[in-house]
Amino acid sequence: MNLKHVVHKSSNGHPTQKTPRLLGLGLTALALLGIALAAGSSYIIFVGGKETSKKAIVVNGEIYLPLSVVVQAGMSATLSGTSLTLGPTPNTASNPVAGGANQKASLEGCMNETLFNGLWKLKVLKVDLLHKDDAPLAPGWGVTVEVRNGWKGSLTPGESGFANDAMFVVEPNGNSLSVDPYNEQSLTYHKFPQGGMFTYQLVFYYPYGTTADQVHAPQKFLMGADPKKIDSSLVASGVHYSIPTPSFRVNLDCQK
Repeated sequence: MNLKHVVHKSSNGHPTQKTPRLLGLGLTALALLGIALAAGSSYIIFVGGKETSKKAIVVNGEIYLPLSVVVQAGMSATLSGTSLTLGPTPNTASNPVAGGANQKASLEGCMNETLFNGLWKLKVLKVDLLHKDDAPLAPGWGVTVEVRNGWKGSLTPGESGFANDAMFVVEPNGNSLSVDPYNEQSLTYHKFPQGGMFTYQLVFYYPYGTTADQVHAPQKFLMGADPKKIDSSLVASGVHYSIPTPSFRVNLDCQK
């Protein structure tokens, strides 16, 4: 690895060592990840499927990452003298923190945050109270999502493991509403070209007869993806998720 240090002098004239700013990764290792390098290029960095504000840069054929991103990815970094020691923290994938008993392992984030599972980029833009056919006793919620194809070819969400029986909004009390099965088809059957983006409102209705006092703003939006349901022809062509938990869970009470 290539490591660049920043050294400053203290008031007494002795050098003081600061935490390294950039960590270099070898070109060979990056080639295995399928990353094409070009001099002067910069790359958006995703950690655990979430887009960061940092950039990776290429210098003399080597790609450099901010050390803070490496730490964010789950590695501890300890500087002693002229040595930098990297190692997994206790809460990496090999030692996951226990979650709720009823929670499905998912890629989690906030509203207006881009989540990426290797095939799809998802961002929840807004949540609106609505009524089916304007009927007062048919309330529901509309969740506007921005979905972008992150694969190198055309793709539809339905053929890549997403289904209407795995899309929900969940209230703070745990009550869940499933997506309207007719409404969701416009998304799951939408054909995305490479890099294509589609903004769409998914709707989730309460049972008819629900009164205003029974309506509570949802706390989470769930969009499940099952790698086992990817169309076999797509699997044969190499289509796959880059993370083991490709489902999306968006906390609707936080913003990015």
